[in-house]
Amino acid sequence: MKRIPKGVSFNIDDPFESKLLEFALEHGTFSKYVKRLIQRDMEGGKETVPKGYATTTIWTV
Repeated sequence: MKRIPKGVSFNIDDPFESKLLEFALEHGTFSKYVKRLIQRDMEGGKETVPKGYATTTIWTV
């Protein structure tokens, strides 16, 4: 399986970006969360969680 990693950085000294990171990490695996957001945008804004995906938190700040 071929994967293309994409990085995103957050400035933790910036209160807004720090809150964004904190919020994202509360929604489970970061990569899956971002992919769901992209999927939701593609589908016109509907909230989407694919079947079989848990939303357990595995990240710590």
